[in-house]
Amino acid sequence: MVDPEGHVRMVIAGLIRQISLFSIISFFAGLCAYSHDRPLLPGDPQMGLNALINDNMAVGPGLTTLSEKEWDNLWLVFPEKLKQEVLANPGRKHQITAERYGFVLAPEIHVKRPVGFFSNPKKSDKWEMNCMACHAGTVPSPTGPQFVIGAPNNNLDLMGFMQDRIRLAIHYPTRSSFTLQDFVSIPLYKKILNDNPSNLTRGTFNVWRTADIYLNLRNPDLSLNAINLGWLLIGKSVSYGSQPADMDPPTWWNTKFRNRLWIDGFAPKEAKMNALQIMHPENPIGEMEQTFVDVLSFIEQIEAPRYPFPIVTSAAERGRKVFHNKCHHCHGSYENQVVDYPNKTIPLEQLGTDPVRLLTGLSTEYKRAVKDTWVAQGGSGDIRDKADGYMAPPLTGVWASAPYFHNGSVPTLHGVLFPDQRPKIWKANHSRYDEAKGGLLVEEYTREQMASANRSENDSIEKRRYYDTSLNGKSNAGHTFPARLSIEERMDLLEFLKTL
Repeated sequence: MVDPEGHVRMVIAGLIRQISLFSIISFFAGLCAYSHDRPLLPGDPQMGLNALINDNMAVGPGLTTLSEKEWDNLWLVFPEKLKQEVLANPGRKHQITAERYGFVLAPEIHVKRPVGFFSNPKKSDKWEMNCMACHAGTVPSPTGPQFVIGAPNNNLDLMGFMQDRIRLAIHYPTRSSFTLQDFVSIPLYKKILNDNPSNLTRGTFNVWRTADIYLNLRNPDLSLNAINLGWLLIGKSVSYGSQPADMDPPTWWNTKFRNRLWIDGFAPKEAKMNALQIMHPENPIGEMEQTFVDVLSFIEQIEAPRYPFPIVTSAAERGRKVFHNKCHHCHGSYENQVVDYPNKTIPLEQLGTDPVRLLTGLSTEYKRAVKDTWVAQGGSGDIRDKADGYMAPPLTGVWASAPYFHNGSVPTLHGVLFPDQRPKIWKANHSRYDEAKGGLLVEEYTREQMASANRSENDSIEKRRYYDTSLNGKSNAGHTFPARLSIEERMDLLEFLKTL
């Protein structure tokens, strides 16, 4: 079980790993030396892409890192059946490894390593994870999944990857890149997992718990808060009290239409806000403002992929009229390839979707702390420390962004439109697309069936393939507005949504 605290774990694992006096002094010296007043150039999309692929945009050191040696040897700790598959197909070893954790392989981006890892020149033997691990996924096509930057990675099992790294270090230490400090971090890592579970299902996670703790390790000017770091290093809680639950990564191609960021819109769309989720002490945040500008310029030029399967045009045209009459007030209009998006927040009592992200996911104290930092300086300062609802998202490319709702609890557009038919427990086949229902091809399970499967399955990675909507933060309730429409109207609307 994992959670944003899972990210915290990573953070902590990495921090403990850097526990030497030299490292702490280096952190302190580096963080105090930042200059925040350099003139900024207009955003360069190509530089932004390069930063996402190759630069130090790490989400955190520690258990989310990887080495080439480990990448070659993780198969040694696979379940026996999967291990035999590697032995029978040695040329597919890396493909099988990637499929186990939901990593994406794209030789046009990286020849040796999975998408979402970059080679840190300061750590020649390590690859560190960055934003692309969650925000560069695949979309369906008639010839199979296609790699798309900005698509959510709805199959990533971050927890399984970290657990296998630990197993490799324990059972095959000479095949691992673990250090003594990594081992020291494991008890703390387990404590955080128990306190705030995350990544309970593949493809859903939350970096906000980590973001909360990272911000506690810095003063408002981004210099190191040595006292809080000291507390963290001895296992004490350092937090503004955020208690987030798993979330589905949003698409990047709709960022251009928004004026505020994240599902509750608590922050304005400003380049420096990208710093909040990579705030760990090794990142020279104050020196990265131009990078954030470039990254945002790249993200804003991403276009949504077009639906690649047949569409019933007559039904889609009828659905377009339904959408215009019933849905555009919240989600915007999409006439003649022109998007008019209202940036509208829907009150929780009206929307009815899972409340955890809104009520406890980001604490008021955390948001106020953000407002006091360099991240918010020089911008509008419009940080909303309280929100009463979720923003209705833009819908371009919605066909390619399954599963749906902010927590990824509804696997298909059909489920969004037919609230009474949403599966309670489901398991997705990530290599297939459900053209009829518009989304992930899933099998539904009863609680008894899932329990029986879990009893016979010793591999925790397999257990995280099930999405259980009864768990904290994973409810699939709410957004029942489509139930007011006829069945025919909803089916036509489903066909129209494929055209966006």
